[in-house]
Amino acid sequence: VATRIRPRLRARLDGSIVTGRVLPTRAGSVVLRVEGRTRRLRVSSAGRFRARLGMLRAGKQIAILGTGTMALAALEAAQRLAADGIDAAAVNARFIKPLDERMLAELVSSCRVLVTYEEGSVANGFGAYLAARLQLTHPEVRVVPLGIPDELVVQAARVDQLDRYGLSPARIAASAKAAMTLVDEDFPR
Repeated sequence: VATRIRPRLRARLDGSIVTGRVLPTRAGSVVLRVEGRTRRLRVSSAGRFRARLGMLRAGKQIAILGTGTMALAALEAAQRLAADGIDAAAVNARFIKPLDERMLAELVSSCRVLVTYEEGSVANGFGAYLAARLQLTHPEVRVVPLGIPDELVVQAARVDQLDRYGLSPARIAASAKAAMTLVDEDFPR
């Protein structure tokens, strides 16, 4: 006997990214039920959801794009860079596909380095996807994908694992500075 599985949806409620069950409703809206609370989200008349990246902090030299749980750590890394005099943007890459082309064009027009920050495999991840998209159209923009390498991950506390793989805000800021130095050498303004 086949059972009908309701799809899950991720959304932002009260400043948090949450996951919940999609409940059936009339055309033009989706209902998300999370922890006993129900929220109705509108979709366009064409039935398509418009995916947008979220700018957490504006910047003109470097952009750090954090996916999922890494978005707030990307903001902290950008703030660390700003304290060192580097104008860093932080972006919540809450939608990887379809990619927000407008936001991406805005980022590559001003930022010479894009650091992607994901708590997943760096092999064939968001950073690799973004690098492949930009390598022919914007060779002057360096994409630095940070994530978990394609290897067996040793069991440890989450904080220890993030630090081990260079995914703490301090280590992201250091990686971003190193990438900026290389871009300045390869593509001087």
